Amino acid sequence: LMMYRLFDAFLTGRLWHLCGHLPVYFKSDDHGKFSVDKERQAGVNKQLKGFLGLGRILIFCPEGQINKEPRTLQPFRRGSFAMPAEMGMDIWAFTTHNCQKVWPKDASMGGFPTTVKVTLTKLMDGDETKAQTAEEIKGACVIMAAKCQEKMQVVVDKYYAIANGDSKKAQ
Repeated sequence: LMMYRLFDAFLTGRLWHLCGHLPVYFKSDDHGKFSVDKERQAGVNKQLKGFLGLGRILIFCPEGQINKEPRTLQPFRRGSFAMPAEMGMDIWAFTTHNCQKVWPKDASMGGFPTTVKVTLTKLMDGDETKAQTAEEIKGACVIMAAKCQEKMQVVVDKYYAIANGDSKKAQ
């Protein structure tokens, strides 16, 4: 899933389309505004449910925007967890360290040398996340976003502790 305007990017937009990425139609292009245009998003959600119903996976960035301070995760968008809650999906985290050194936020092009560390962690079981009613799904989204952010922040903190030589915090 990615912001619909990114599909207009020269070369990469076409590549993302061919890879099967789906658009997210936000109401606003303003930084930090994540409300979606529900009418435009309805067709995408139907397509996504069919895709996930076949046992496929969904990858998304729950922060929703590039983080200016990668040491501290931004609040996770609760709505991102609605479909996983409704479908009882497992939640996994792909957490990275040093990506901002490879492609700094204000650089027009990335590719700088560094070591990027990656951790893949199961955060929640689908049985734990399954919700039935709209009210249950809404409540599950709040809990899931908070738990996932908390668990991923622990991983990020360990990365920084290791980088700073703090062996006690790295455990």
